[in-house]
Amino acid sequence: LSSSSAASDVYKRQKKLQMFEYLMPVNGIPRFFEARLSADDRNIIALIKDITERRSIENENLKNRTLFRTIRNEIIHSLSDAIVSSLPMNDFYSLVHSGLSRILPAENLCIWLYNEKEKVFTRAGSSHNIEKTLMTSSNNDLLRYVIQLMRPVIYSKEEFTGVIRDNNLKHEGKIPAWWIGIPMKTEGKYIGVMTLFTESAEQKLGRNELETMTLVSNLVAIAISKKNTEENLAQQLDFLNSLMDNFNDLIYVKDLKSRFMRISKTFANRLKLSDPAEIIGKTDFDIYNESHAKEAFEDEQQIIETVSY
Repeated sequence: LSSSSAASDVYKRQKKLQMFEYLMPVNGIPRFFEARLSADDRNIIALIKDITERRSIENENLKNRTLFRTIRNEIIHSLSDAIVSSLPMNDFYSLVHSGLSRILPAENLCIWLYNEKEKVFTRAGSSHNIEKTLMTSSNNDLLRYVIQLMRPVIYSKEEFTGVIRDNNLKHEGKIPAWWIGIPMKTEGKYIGVMTLFTESAEQKLGRNELETMTLVSNLVAIAISKKNTEENLAQQLDFLNSLMDNFNDLIYVKDLKSRFMRISKTFANRLKLSDPAEIIGKTDFDIYNESHAKEAFEDEQQIIETVSY
């Protein structure tokens, strides 16, 4: 390069290493180059390097990351739809494994639920390859440790060994090459841990895998919470049905406008109804004289107005 060129003057003034990349055809084939330039008071030194292969690898990695995110989004949408449709939990766990197996070594994935009363973890969902699972239910110490941290963790073999040693934790089985633990939380309390490991150091787990596991574990927690709520409501409904069908008292349920929503069989018999559902949507004005109905209506409305929701 000529020291008398305009570029020369710029580099001389800056006296700093300049670096940039450019594309140039060589024998009709596009090639990527990296240029590094430095200048002193008299000269400019330029180092040109062909980086076509490096750029190809970077582009391939970018393509792989994009594909990874695309598949991850498909998994998240699939699990979200399953939660809305109230898929049975065993089927939901299977969907988690089959979905994650597209981008993770899901044969080594386990979902551990914490029994607060018994203070132990039980495997709620796991891989078909469970015989070789490094984490067993006897490794409660490590799972409790993850919950105590209250954040997702990822460990290499050396880090995993250090955590076990430094915290005096019990661990049975092989030491994994890579290990991920995600605490699962719902309704203000931790309900379990999702774990994933690899046995080969070449099968590295990193930030993408950790983020994916965290997203999926959140959906698992939501599904478990929803299932528990549905079961509690079912139990309450069974109890209400038992009251309505078996008690001799006159039991009824009304909405905020004093319309009947449900009555007991005894009440239906008193009203000479063949089916308790016949009363739904009606009020006391439909079955009693106006004086009694008005008095009952006013009492109920006063109660409704004074109740704080």
